[in-house]
Amino acid sequence: MAATQHAERYFTYLRSQLSSDARRYIVHQLAQEWVAGLSDISPRPLPFAFETFLLAKEHELPSCVLKRAFYELLRKEGLGLPSEGLPHYDHKFTRGDYFLLVRTRETFDMTWLKAVIRKPEAHRDESCVCVPGDAQTRYWAASVIDVGLDIQYLHDPVCGLLELMRLELAGYCDRCAGKARTAWKEARLQLWVHLDQVLTRYQYPQ
Repeated sequence: MAATQHAERYFTYLRSQLSSDARRYIVHQLAQEWVAGLSDISPRPLPFAFETFLLAKEHELPSCVLKRAFYELLRKEGLGLPSEGLPHYDHKFTRGDYFLLVRTRETFDMTWLKAVIRKPEAHRDESCVCVPGDAQTRYWAASVIDVGLDIQYLHDPVCGLLELMRLELAGYCDRCAGKARTAWKEARLQLWVHLDQVLTRYQYPQ
């Protein structure tokens, strides 16, 4: 409760400052904190994503703030929405916002499930020296499923795909492993671009 009250006071203060001569400084600070480059993303979530999302909408903050806050909501349990419900935010958090979050999470979840539900493909041409497929399946299960990566990154394929890229990929030759990592890298980039496309409805400055 104390943390919630502190957050409310803090964001009330930010709103007042964004309507004052201090706006330029506050916007700069928020853009520094809520960065939205792929290289800036880590498994550690940023707090107060819901409040920051509303703030970005209300005060037309730079698109990086909106994008990072939206992404943080996507990977949180319950979409990062307040556990006490939304009545207090009805005029700020719309049905359109909610359904946009739901549809985007579905895209993120499906991308991740497609990546982990099956082992990467081995091309099996004359230069391929991968181990037989059943052994690859066992290695994949031990590296991904048995350690819980499939569940851990269900709502966060941006970090999950990076984790797959870092796997040793036992049983794969260098060429096939390289092709798998390239495919995961491309899927990760496509998700990040998709997020830009989703958020064009807000049309905020870069």
